[in-house]
Amino acid sequence: MTTDNDTRRASRNRPVTARSVLLGLLLLPLNNYWIIYLELVRDGCFPTVLTLVFTAVTFTFLLVLLNQVLLRCCPRWAFSDGEVVTVYAMLAVGGALAGCDVVQTLVFVLTRAYWSATPENHWAELFHRYLPPWLVVRNQKAIQAFYLGKGLDHLQPHLTLWLLPALAWSVFLFFLLLSLFSLNALFRERWIREERLSFPVVRLPLALATQPQALLSSRLFWLGFAIVAAIDVIDGFNFLYPVVPRINVKQFVDLGVNFTSKPWNAVGWFPITLYPFVIGMGYLIPSDLCLSCVVFFWIWKLQRVAFTIMGQDLTDGLGGGRYTAQQLSGTWIALLVFSLYNSRRYLATALRGALGGKGVGVAGGMRGHRIAAIGVVVGAVGVVTFMCLAGMSLPLAAGYVVIYLGLALMISRIRAELGPPVHDLYGAGPDQLLTTFLGVKHIAPQSLTAMTLFFWLNRESYRSFPMAHHFEGMKLAEETRLHQGKFWGALMLAGMVGGFLVFPIVISRGYALGADSKLHGPARWFATEGYNRLAQWLEAPKPRQGGEFTAMGLAFTISLFLLRARTFYPWLPLHPSGFIVSSFWAIHLLWFPLLLAWMVKSLLQRYGGPKAYVRATPFFYGLILGEFTVGAAWQLYGMIAKKVTYAFWI
Repeated sequence: MTTDNDTRRASRNRPVTARSVLLGLLLLPLNNYWIIYLELVRDGCFPTVLTLVFTAVTFTFLLVLLNQVLLRCCPRWAFSDGEVVTVYAMLAVGGALAGCDVVQTLVFVLTRAYWSATPENHWAELFHRYLPPWLVVRNQKAIQAFYLGKGLDHLQPHLTLWLLPALAWSVFLFFLLLSLFSLNALFRERWIREERLSFPVVRLPLALATQPQALLSSRLFWLGFAIVAAIDVIDGFNFLYPVVPRINVKQFVDLGVNFTSKPWNAVGWFPITLYPFVIGMGYLIPSDLCLSCVVFFWIWKLQRVAFTIMGQDLTDGLGGGRYTAQQLSGTWIALLVFSLYNSRRYLATALRGALGGKGVGVAGGMRGHRIAAIGVVVGAVGVVTFMCLAGMSLPLAAGYVVIYLGLALMISRIRAELGPPVHDLYGAGPDQLLTTFLGVKHIAPQSLTAMTLFFWLNRESYRSFPMAHHFEGMKLAEETRLHQGKFWGALMLAGMVGGFLVFPIVISRGYALGADSKLHGPARWFATEGYNRLAQWLEAPKPRQGGEFTAMGLAFTISLFLLRARTFYPWLPLHPSGFIVSSFWAIHLLWFPLLLAWMVKSLLQRYGGPKAYVRATPFFYGLILGEFTVGAAWQLYGMIAKKVTYAFWI
């Protein structure tokens, strides 16, 4: 039975209105087309690389402005804060799957194995026979018309060839989202109500929804907005008309060029940027975690110098140069173990509730525990079954899903606690862990091929991650007292619709423009990268290396030590989450703005106290929203005028 506390909470629940869900569904095609245009057609200003997706924020801001007019002219038609939150969360969750790291790459996975196969790379002999025909497109005419852009009239005869894989992968997405979102429901009470994690990513959308008049009447907000808007307007005109002076905030110096001799030249690319919206987002991040991102970025650079001194070959300027994926794996596993250990009593209560005993906390007590647990199990079983049908062995598929769910939970935790502007986790997924521990030689070729079909799920899909957006949406629902069960359903619907929409948008753009001529985004070579790795696995599998296990073990041990030390000494400034966030290319663009944000925030709190920090917050909201709004306007103009315009972000 539910407790009195649960009953009181349920009585305060506000309904998720039909019109807010309908509006979210109507905006999703526009939102996802906009994302795909920017990331695939234009190849720039990548929205889904950011944790705060600027397309969703822009639509929400426009809705809030419209709402201010409705409140004056026709109050009965005005949207409530819960409705604004619903629309934003649906766009964030549905748009996350439209990113270049997720379903965009999946669409190219359907065809790239055949289009890029040549006599020289031997793909046809190596793995074509292992590819399930119901999960890929094999018809050469359909593939050729897609990559060469022979026109939309060539799509209709081949529509059924695309429809079967699209529907099959949509079934997979359903089970995947069911397991991920149910896992969120299981931990909602723990992270939102007990630990009270800060959820920095959604502080701006929450302020827009719940305090629009206070925010829009703040002079500090409009000051921050105006400063950034002026910069982006000037730089936007400079992009079109170079005679206009430029205010360069994107990269005005590269420190790496000053290191010309060994071993210091190993630091590679080392830019200084001044992205205003990153300064704004950094201001909202907990100070110790913000500093951790910067310090660990420097540590990654020092790793490269150390490896160079030891005579190791470094082929790129990113990450630690050697065993980066293994260090990331050890760190996120340590974070997961530590978090689960600290939640052991809560999980025991949830388990009792799921099994029919006395349980409280998730969506209305033991009934909520049971529903969430059933959702996780049913979703996970569905994913494992799908993987087995795709050709993966049952033990491998089961191990894959367990690792994936653990990693997914940890990413959502990092987002909820740290809220970084971006986060990369390249190469630290279940495919990397399984091949490291088992050895490629001990995995059947069919299973390796099936694993490659899910490469889109692991390469960098963790930065465009619907589970994290869903959990942040649940935080918004908590703050606006929305009915969690109905809100969960609305976001599940948004995820499914948003994911499926990617197929017709990308496929139609390929036939209309040519996937290999006028589609420039990285999704194409992401898919090729997966198949190249598969060919390497099958032709010349690398043996297991002791250094990989050593790196993983050291990262795990050091991370646990830091986490435990912070328990006794909360003032310690370094958090292992910063080590994960600062591991790959995106942090190169962010480390200096984050450092500035940390310095400003620290000075305000030191000399003005908490009140000064709160009073200054609208200014930093203005930095974010001004950049997003004017930056979005330039991109919309570019879409309409069919020209490349200024991008405030990469």
